[in-house]
Amino acid sequence: MIRSTLAMAILLCATMPGAGPAQAASTGWQETEGAQLRLVVEDRPDAGGMLRGALEIMLEPGWKTYWREPGDAGVPPRLSLDGSANAADVTLHFPAPRRFSDEWSTWAGYGSSMAIALEFRPLDPGVPVTLKSTAFLGICEDICIPVEMSFMLETNPSRPVSEPAVAEAFAALPRPARDGFSVTDARLDDGALVIDASVEGDGGEADLFLAPSKGLMLDVPERITTSDGNVVFRAGVLSAPKDAGTAVVDYTLVDTAGAVSGRFEAQ
Repeated sequence: MIRSTLAMAILLCATMPGAGPAQAASTGWQETEGAQLRLVVEDRPDAGGMLRGALEIMLEPGWKTYWREPGDAGVPPRLSLDGSANAADVTLHFPAPRRFSDEWSTWAGYGSSMAIALEFRPLDPGVPVTLKSTAFLGICEDICIPVEMSFMLETNPSRPVSEPAVAEAFAALPRPARDGFSVTDARLDDGALVIDASVEGDGGEADLFLAPSKGLMLDVPERITTSDGNVVFRAGVLSAPKDAGTAVVDYTLVDTAGAVSGRFEAQ
C-alpha cells in the first residue's frame, strides 16, 4: 500500500502573470550526428536561492533521445559539474516522455526537440557562477550513439539580454500530481509492483513512467484494467536489493488530459 505521496513542487515563476523573462547566459549550439545541444542558465538565483537552466536538445527528423529512466537498454541523460565554480550540484527535471518500441526493446524517451530543465545551487548566491559541465546522453536513429559534450559559461547578473528558453523548459514539465490525477495506491505482489491510478480522461490511453530508487529495476508498466478513469498498472520486478523493504518510486502519469509527476512508496 502507499505510505506517502510527494508531489514534485516546482515554482514556475516565469509563467505567472506579471513575471517577465529572466536574464540568462547561454553557450553556442554544439552539433553531433542527429542533434544539436546548448546550455542556457539564468543569471540570477530565484527566490529560493536556486539558479535555473535548460539543456536544449534539438533533434533532426527521425532521431530520438532518452528519458531519465529509459529502460534496461537505454542511456539516461547525465550532467556533471566537475570544474565548476560556485555551483554545488544540479537537479534534472524532464518533460513527459512517450513510449517507443523496436526489435530490441521498449523504452521511454522523446522523438522531437525538447529541453531538460535544470536547477543549480550556488554556494554563494551573490557571486557569479562559472559552469564547466559535461552532458552525456544517447541519440538514436536506427542505432543509438552515446554523446558527450562539454559546456562552459559564466553568469552575469548585470546582463541586459533575456532568454526565454529556461522559462519554456520549466513550463513544459508535468504538473504536480493532484486529487483525481495521480497514483492512488501501490503494492508489491507476487514479483510485481501493482499500481492504481486515477486520471481525468477515461484512462484508455493512460501510460505510466517509473523511475525507482537505486537498485530496484522494473519492467515496462502494463495497463491491465481501466474503468471510468481508474487505471491499474502492473510492472514486473526485474531485480531488487536483498534488503529492499519499502520501494520509493518517482513517476510521470500521462493521459489525454496532460501529465503529472509525483512519488510513492510501496512495500
